[in-house]
Amino acid sequence: MPELPEVEYARKLLARFLIRTHITKVSYPDADGLSKRFMNCTPNAFADGIINRKIIDIKRHGKYLWFEMGDKQPLTPIFHFGMSGGFRIKSAPDVTYLKELQHVKMKAKNEIDGQCESFVYDNELDADLVWPPRFTRIRFLTSTGHDVCYTDLRKFGRFHLVESNSPRTCLPLSKLGFDPYLEMPKFNDFKDLIGSYRPASIELKALLLDQTFCAGIGNWIADEILYQTHFHPRKRLNTLNDEQLKLLHKNIDYVIRTAVDAGGSHKFPPKKNQEVASLGLEFILHKLFLPQLPLPPIVGITTPDTRKLSTKLSDKAKNFLKPSSNDAI
Repeated sequence: MPELPEVEYARKLLARFLIRTHITKVSYPDADGLSKRFMNCTPNAFADGIINRKIIDIKRHGKYLWFEMGDKQPLTPIFHFGMSGGFRIKSAPDVTYLKELQHVKMKAKNEIDGQCESFVYDNELDADLVWPPRFTRIRFLTSTGHDVCYTDLRKFGRFHLVESNSPRTCLPLSKLGFDPYLEMPKFNDFKDLIGSYRPASIELKALLLDQTFCAGIGNWIADEILYQTHFHPRKRLNTLNDEQLKLLHKNIDYVIRTAVDAGGSHKFPPKKNQEVASLGLEFILHKLFLPQLPLPPIVGITTPDTRKLSTKLSDKAKNFLKPSSNDAI
């Protein structure tokens, strides 16, 4: 799911090409099942609300992104990327979501007019790069000739047309907590927020995922914050002392800023062998090798009647526990 860093990258991408342009056309190449993703309007009303209007800025709060329009008409389009949404822009040769996409070979049978750069995930890349790209749900044309597509493989994205020029005061944005990239509170304010949060016994991961407390954090960011702080995900909020709160506050800011600076790339940090401290721990992908430590015994499968270890499993355990040069946990 796109989280704060990915949506911030999308904001920067759109800001580079859409600010000071007008939306001249909105179309829906694949309208099947799309109408239910418009929360408070119809697809036609959404298009009518933004056509021929000038975009003066692209804003974001948490996982929501919106176009700030330069007229007095009180209508603001808001996007939530859901599980797999994002933007792609045609003829943007030096802008990519993932820098490694620059090395993707274009295998389209027909000649493509201009290069296609992406705000997508690798599994959304088309085998043949055609335009509009596969999974395009909304297509925008601008007065400067830019062709922008909102793509969404799983169709979980959501679209709002808010009747206000100040969308932060309206739902769904008004219910969101602070954005840790745009407005990370000072420690004393953060401590006050923690002190007033209910229930006080909430688990830390659940707290970080609560968008009404802190907007933009999802599973992978929450896991990384807890890893950096050395806190168990199920540790209770009301068990933290001031020093632990400072550590949590520091690492929310650190992880968010590091991820945004990396462009939200899923290949950061690089997957390569690393040695940790003096323990000689070696990471290979998601496997952890501890050559100096024995494996824990394998727990056998028991039944209510015999409560005995399966003979087949016992044999496997004996073979598995034979010493080797790379004992894996």
